[in-house]
Amino acid sequence: MTRSWSLTVASALLAVAALFTAAAAGEVTTFTLINADSNQPIPGYAPMAAGATLNLATLPTRNLNIRADVDTAPGSVRFGYDGNTNYKTETAPPYALAGDSSGDYFAWTPTVGGHTVTGTAWSGAGATGTPGRTVSLAFTVVDGGTPPPGGNGDGNVAISGELKQWHKVTLTLAGPSASESSTPNPFTDFRFDVTFSNGPLSYVVPGYFAADGNAGESSATSGTSWRAHLSPDLTGTWTWTIGFRQGANVAQNGGGSTLAPYHGRTGSFTIGATDKGGRDFRAKGRLEYVGQRYLRHKGNGEWFIKAGSDSPENFLNNTEIDGTVAQPGATDRRHNWSAHLGDWQSGDPVWKGDKGKGVIGAVNYLASTGCNVFSFLTMNINGDSRDVWPYAAYDNRLRMDCSKLDQWEAIFAHADRKGMYLHFKTQETENDQLLDGGNVGNERRLYYRELIARFGHHLALNWNLGEENVQSDAQRKAMAQYFRDTDPYDHHIVLHTYPGAQEGVYRPMLGSASALSGASIQIDWNAVHDETRQWIEESVAAGRPWVVANDEQGNAGDGIPPQPGWPGYNGGGPNRPSVRHQVLWGNLMAGGAGVEAYFGYSHPHSDLTCRDWRSRADWWAMCNHALNFFRANLPYQLMNSQDGLVGNGASSGNGRYCFAQVGQVYAIYVPTGMNGTADLDLSGQSGSFTVQWFNPRSGGSLQNGATVSGGGVRNLGAPPADAGQDWVILVKRGGSTQINQAPSVSAGPDRAITAGASASLDGTVSDDGLPSGALNATWTSTSGPGSVAFANANAVDTTATFSANGTYVLRLTTSDGALSASDEMTVTVSAQPTGGVIAINSGGGAYTAPDGTVYIADQYVTGGSVFALASGEITGTTADEVYRSERFGTFTYAIPVANGSYNLRLQFAEIYFTANGQRVFDVLVEGQERVANLDIYAQVGARAAYDVVLAVTVGDGSLTITSRSDIDNAKLSAIVVTPAQGSNAAPTVSAGPDRAITLPTASAALDGTVNDDGLPSGALTTTWSQVSGPSTATFANANAVDTTVNVGAAGTYVLRLTASDGALSASDDVLVTVSSQPTGGIIAINAGGGAYTAPDGTAYVADQYVTGGSTYAIATGEITGTTADEVYRSERFGAFTYAIPVANGSYSLRLQFAEIYYTANGQRVFDVLVEGQEVVANLDIHAQVGALAAYEVTVPVTVNDGSLTITSRSDIDNAKLSAIVVVPANQPQPTGPTVTGFTLINTVTDQPVPGYDPMPANATIDTSAIGT
Repeated sequence: MTRSWSLTVASALLAVAALFTAAAAGEVTTFTLINADSNQPIPGYAPMAAGATLNLATLPTRNLNIRADVDTAPGSVRFGYDGNTNYKTETAPPYALAGDSSGDYFAWTPTVGGHTVTGTAWSGAGATGTPGRTVSLAFTVVDGGTPPPGGNGDGNVAISGELKQWHKVTLTLAGPSASESSTPNPFTDFRFDVTFSNGPLSYVVPGYFAADGNAGESSATSGTSWRAHLSPDLTGTWTWTIGFRQGANVAQNGGGSTLAPYHGRTGSFTIGATDKGGRDFRAKGRLEYVGQRYLRHKGNGEWFIKAGSDSPENFLNNTEIDGTVAQPGATDRRHNWSAHLGDWQSGDPVWKGDKGKGVIGAVNYLASTGCNVFSFLTMNINGDSRDVWPYAAYDNRLRMDCSKLDQWEAIFAHADRKGMYLHFKTQETENDQLLDGGNVGNERRLYYRELIARFGHHLALNWNLGEENVQSDAQRKAMAQYFRDTDPYDHHIVLHTYPGAQEGVYRPMLGSASALSGASIQIDWNAVHDETRQWIEESVAAGRPWVVANDEQGNAGDGIPPQPGWPGYNGGGPNRPSVRHQVLWGNLMAGGAGVEAYFGYSHPHSDLTCRDWRSRADWWAMCNHALNFFRANLPYQLMNSQDGLVGNGASSGNGRYCFAQVGQVYAIYVPTGMNGTADLDLSGQSGSFTVQWFNPRSGGSLQNGATVSGGGVRNLGAPPADAGQDWVILVKRGGSTQINQAPSVSAGPDRAITAGASASLDGTVSDDGLPSGALNATWTSTSGPGSVAFANANAVDTTATFSANGTYVLRLTTSDGALSASDEMTVTVSAQPTGGVIAINSGGGAYTAPDGTVYIADQYVTGGSVFALASGEITGTTADEVYRSERFGTFTYAIPVANGSYNLRLQFAEIYFTANGQRVFDVLVEGQERVANLDIYAQVGARAAYDVVLAVTVGDGSLTITSRSDIDNAKLSAIVVTPAQGSNAAPTVSAGPDRAITLPTASAALDGTVNDDGLPSGALTTTWSQVSGPSTATFANANAVDTTVNVGAAGTYVLRLTASDGALSASDDVLVTVSSQPTGGIIAINAGGGAYTAPDGTAYVADQYVTGGSTYAIATGEITGTTADEVYRSERFGAFTYAIPVANGSYSLRLQFAEIYYTANGQRVFDVLVEGQEVVANLDIHAQVGALAAYEVTVPVTVNDGSLTITSRSDIDNAKLSAIVVVPANQPQPTGPTVTGFTLINTVTDQPVPGYDPMPANATIDTSAIGT
């Protein structure tokens, strides 16, 4: 809180001198737990982690001490302990909490329970001179596993990390005691969120259960530590407010009840400027999707292109990471990156002594090559490797492994420091149906929320929805939207799918149809250029340009092979000039975001077996050359593919490439075998252009060539050497030392307001001053349910008002007269409150008081500042939390309310001053002074509740409360607005989500919600009724908010839930769509695949009527023995049951199979049960017909219960099924074309051979007579 003060010139000079003294005196950085018997640090507690748990029963001794660690020696260190801010002062090192004698530490044993230690360095001895910053650490002491008194943490909050812009700042709460296996489940049944705010910028950050706060070192599975991470965009003061709720699956679905004393706690910390440089992402800021083809660092505005490794996909299957085991029945491929142990450097992270050196060394090595990305699966259950998952057990997807995930975090944090982009591949094709059957249900929501909570603070990453994804469009859209809604930082979201499947998968996701911001392309190595260009162009046309990367190059056996001469590699696969041309430069010259190298399984160090990234050392060097060329020479964010300018009009992947900002700069890639030169079409361009040459094979400096003039097609001359090799030619307009760049623009943070309020818009624009220095800005509305009025549409910072409730997308566009750029933000306008109680926690977060009053977080206010205590009793109330926070200074609340009479309660407590007369102020309500000369301390003393209740009438829809300061700053703790008796409001009603069912299922669950203000009498009635539908709907209980409805016919039903308080009523409608029961006709199901009509006319529906199992498919490949190849390319495998609704009767059941995964007998053997009876026994498809061949089994079946059941049973590996065809017994089987004969073909002429058209039975072929 700012207070006024004065200073003489002399004392000011002394203060300045003291600042310089303090700056040189050193700072407390961390605390270390000391064994007072040996005078040595205790392993795992050097330094102590925030929220650490000390178990006296398992530590090597009970004779302890705590040392304050400093960067350089100060004059002294003052310790605080458990609220005593002057606990002990140490003048000479080591600085020990319990004291020492020349380094011989005095023994001390802390009591069981929660504690907080603080340390402050002073420039002079005896805590004199100038103090440095105070460092605080919370920890818990247990003895023999016994939890602290009461079991739970006391709600103490510790802030740790480097408190600097773009650095990881960690908030640790001493919260409820829990364990990975406890009930309630700490991962699902508690919801811990922290709202971090700095001025108008606010993030709601998901938190997580962190066991003892040191699980990466201790392998703890229990504790009281709960954490949230912030990577702050801005310097200055950040406030935090904790939301903590409990209830069944509250983490995934919200709701629940608030949990005291944790919910609503608030505080602040101060962030300084970043001090990092070089590759470190903390020097550049978070990578953002900005509506263009490239990501951009928010801090320094630098654009980003990538090159690095896509393999191994099982990067995290490290034997040194806790809980990392192979799934039962899987090949054990785990390792520890021992080949890179020598790349680990002193000071790099490790855990548990020296674990992690290999994987940290691997990251170091890849970064040292100039590459900047690596990817990894975070879950491969049932996948190719089957040894990576975030869970405590692979078969329980609702409980996480805290120590494993802490150790992952150590790797990812090091990657940030090394400038390595993190590609999170969240699932693969074998398990994309594993969580909730592919839907976004409780399992998937938890998985994604935990990833975001634990790792979303990292500055450079993308969320990949799935590798080789085969989910439905609706499922993909739902997954992308969940990430967008939950990730506070709005990280880049991409999707990966099979070659040949892109059109069907990507097109439905383009533009505003999904939250995707890019594509992770898998394609054959010689099709990268065309595929990249296609999806850039299609996404631009759809209005949302995608960031398009090539993250896997086929075929699966090759990818990017090892470098020539690597042990075990005997050649094979595409050569280096080919992949350098068509993969690396192919993507970049199409406008792509970069390349990750896939390692094919036919070669050493493959996608599943790579242990040494040096196996592709020459490739990393080529990648580095390409990245350096683009960064140093091209305004690539302004350029696009212009292959036609170098004679490659069809943009053929094997031709020359041209990437250009036409008229300004051109980059031409000339592949091997094209004489190193090119003709460039400069038609319509005037002036001269310089020509320079770049060697993509070895890098280095540009080499000067000729000068050419515009106005036609110009030959660019010969390269400096090696004309038969590939070259890159840089052509730039002469006389220009600087190329105009588009302005940079940020529309600022998203906003949420209530109807009638205005939204503050906080944009930012900057430019390079070209071409004229002029820069303009314009706000526009791109979508929303109503009109938008801007106070000044041409001001970067302005306000907007809205005509209707809903979500609006606003765009800020800036132009330098030649180039423009834009960015968007959303404003959500909620309904204006009705006549119910409105309670606002001024300066604080949402909170429910013991009397049931629900306070919302501070809002409807302009002006003033906030201040809060983290703890401390407030007398005269049971709602201490409300009085611990405040808004102070000059401020005005404008609370939207219905016109009418209200009782207004203003709540105060003096939490800063300690004497009369230090704060005196007035409060005006609706423009009238209603509180005069209030001195809270004079009324009730310090830290005591003081309320003022006023009657007020509102006639303009807004209740205004304004502060006026007399002495120091006015303040307010909370506001409660209650309608005067008789101001009844109608109930609020939600009929719940729409429903869809299929006959013979005839009932649907209805999930309504009703709320009321309790007026006029407290009585509330609810009734369900039918508005429309093809038959009568019958309710199990028409007066219950949650009930079921039964229907008798297919069609759409509109059902209405009405609530009445006896005077006023309200209603809401829900749709129930009922699909028809299948008739006695043919039912064909494409197991694991989509709808498809076969050449014989059989219409297969998409996979349905099934529970269990997973799906798999191949994108291409001929299936022999059938013309319906598509049906056999997909499958459902594992343990599954189909329950197909059919009319009772007799049927012919055709089960269709093909082995599309294994390549030898005995690798898959299984049984199939129909109607509970085994009808297929010990089936080995490969033994029957080999690989990629159709195999069918037809069996008769009789159904008596309206459901045909088909169940798999695995003997060896997973049972599988390609398709099902159910034909009524009296209906003929579908038939296709009939083969009538065979003809012998001359492949030289491609014509039939005379005499063999058709071939007679038992023909003899004499090749000498035929002549070929």
